[in-house]
Amino acid sequence: MQKVRKRLMEEKEMRQRQETIRRIREEKKYATSVQREVLANRQSEKKKLAEAVKKHRKGMKTQLEAMLHNAEQMLKDEEVEETRGPKKHIGAARAQTARKMSRSTRDKKFGYGGQKKRSKRNDKESFGAFDAGKKGKRGGKRR
Repeated sequence: MQKVRKRLMEEKEMRQRQETIRRIREEKKYATSVQREVLANRQSEKKKLAEAVKKHRKGMKTQLEAMLHNAEQMLKDEEVEETRGPKKHIGAARAQTARKMSRSTRDKKFGYGGQKKRSKRNDKESFGAFDAGKKGKRGGKRR
């Protein structure tokens, strides 16, 4: 009787082991299939994102081309306006009516021209003129 019971227990344990092994095997298969699905989803999302970026760049390129086209049109329009005639500005009328000052007036106002550099030098006049310098409010150090 004990032998039979022992054998039945061994068979029961064997079935349980086989069942757990089968269950583990099925779980591994399921896990690998889930992992494949996840990787496939990641790849598809990556592909979709790359396509979206490509479309966006293409859209930006078309926008850039549209902006360049608009700029070219504006340049052409400006050229057409220039050929029609110059626009009159407010300052242009005033400049035409104002006359130049005469040469003598300009000489009086600005001088005759000539070299402005190195004009401050020690010469006979400046060396002899002691009173030409600035006078301070107070003298040197007082005691």
